[in-house]
Amino acid sequence: MTMAAGRWDDLVVVCGSSWWDGTPLLEQHITQELSRFGPVLYVDPPTSVLTRFRSREAARASATGLRHVADNIAVLSPRVPPLMERPGSKAAGVAATRRQLKAAVRQLGSNRVDTVVVTSFDPLLGFLGERCSVYYAKDDYLAAAELVGMGARRIRRWVDRLTTAADVVVAVSPTLVETLAARGVSAVLIPNGCEPGLFARTPAPGPQSAPVAAYLGHLSDRVDLGLLEAVADRGIRLKVIGPRQETLSGGRFDALLERHNVAWLDVVPYRELPDVLGDVTTCLLPYGDTSFNRASFPLKLLEYLAAGRRVVSTGLPAARWLDTGLIDLADGAEDFAERTSLSLTTILADDEIARRRAFAAGHTWESRAAALLEATGRTTRAELTA
Repeated sequence: MTMAAGRWDDLVVVCGSSWWDGTPLLEQHITQELSRFGPVLYVDPPTSVLTRFRSREAARASATGLRHVADNIAVLSPRVPPLMERPGSKAAGVAATRRQLKAAVRQLGSNRVDTVVVTSFDPLLGFLGERCSVYYAKDDYLAAAELVGMGARRIRRWVDRLTTAADVVVAVSPTLVETLAARGVSAVLIPNGCEPGLFARTPAPGPQSAPVAAYLGHLSDRVDLGLLEAVADRGIRLKVIGPRQETLSGGRFDALLERHNVAWLDVVPYRELPDVLGDVTTCLLPYGDTSFNRASFPLKLLEYLAAGRRVVSTGLPAARWLDTGLIDLADGAEDFAERTSLSLTTILADDEIARRRAFAAGHTWESRAAALLEATGRTTRAELTA
């Protein structure tokens, strides 16, 4: 890869916990917006042949090494030997990733790394000599210990190491800000955002025999299947959109999918989501009341509103923080099903769609990236080079 001299100075490095070629999450959206201000290097999680064999998402991220994917954006996909991702071999895996990251910065011709942002567990702050180091907490990883199959003590060590090394700590939800404060860490609140322009393409539901409710997102243990079952019990047409976690197989989930009024779409490309939501009147957020969910800020909340859809959600703090009457908050399975049923009794009018989209337009990824730049003491490339 040949780059113009000096073009990649004042580089921002974003070390993600998900692959660039996968479903766009916080890191990919932030990277896209930051690239408006200057060059960004996105770093995939380090993977081996074994990782790609075990993970469908990792297998889809088949690229290796350093590549230029868009104007001002390069992606590094570090490769490590098999088993180096395991806890006992993590130090060796991190060392290999650091070597490849340093080599990528040199290959880009960057003489200055301005900011490094880490959203994963990997201790990748400080070694590039960056002006500002950022630990971006997008979830309460300690609360996720059981979900990700790791020991809480080990995760605490990794998080403590990152928060100590960081000049700035960012958290995506008020609950997570409070949780970190209780651990002696001061964090800046930057919630997740949305891409209003994409979801504005979602057509209004047309005349149909029965309205449709939908859940959009990964099907994991975060989802309270009892809520979806209660909705299906009402005979409501339910569309379930997204891949399921390997542990969420058999039993209740398969039984739900076998119902005549339930349809499941597995992986849907992000850019095609507006079309998939075209026949949907009401979108659902059936997350259970767990410490992990309470600290989260589900991307789908704002994406639902950006599509102009009605929303029924459990009473997560993030939904309450948005402080809008456009999200119907339910308490328990029967209430969730009842509110969903009531939301489907009237046609989704154009003015109602417009109100939801207008609200979502106040929560863009562009504004979130601007908040991150402000937190790091940087606004534009022009100011850096003035």
